[in-house]
Amino acid sequence: MMSLKKLLCSATIMLTAATASLSANAAFINQQVNVGGATIASIGVDVNNEALGQFIVDGGDLTSVDSFFNPDLFVLESFSFLGEAVDVVNDVFQFEIVQDLTDLTKGFDFLAFDIDSQVFGETVAVSFFFDRAFPTFSSFQVFDLDGNLLISEFGDTTDFSVVPEPSVLSVFALGMMLLLTARRQRR
Repeated sequence: MMSLKKLLCSATIMLTAATASLSANAAFINQQVNVGGATIASIGVDVNNEALGQFIVDGGDLTSVDSFFNPDLFVLESFSFLGEAVDVVNDVFQFEIVQDLTDLTKGFDFLAFDIDSQVFGETVAVSFFFDRAFPTFSSFQVFDLDGNLLISEFGDTTDFSVVPEPSVLSVFALGMMLLLTARRQRR
């Protein structure tokens, strides 16, 4: 009976390690955009592995990967503004990022977007610009459909919160539980 438990525990740990390595190869970047301490947007971007492979083969620099010169590399999967989902096909007019793929924890190095969104029952146009190299030139503006400026924020008040992918957290938690169970059974 003890060897069956060891076999089951070993098989589960190997499965967890295999799943973790597979999910580590798929890069999904989920970040929250904070302006003046308030979260204004949550953005989910997927990295196209085939385009990334070609980028590396072509000698691309992974510390500064952009969507302007490499439009196939990043795929905008989800976008919410002030908690409201934005239709990424019809309501996102501009979306450009620069990301250091060697360090996903520091946030976008450059982000610019123009969207239409529903906020408190009103349709608004949102324009956002951030460049880590020149943070004082950051801007966040919200307009009504008549072009009237509703909100305007300029300067160095933008930062990003990296949101870990849930599958990575669940795989990590499962692995830790199995290690604790194996350690407990040894005693």
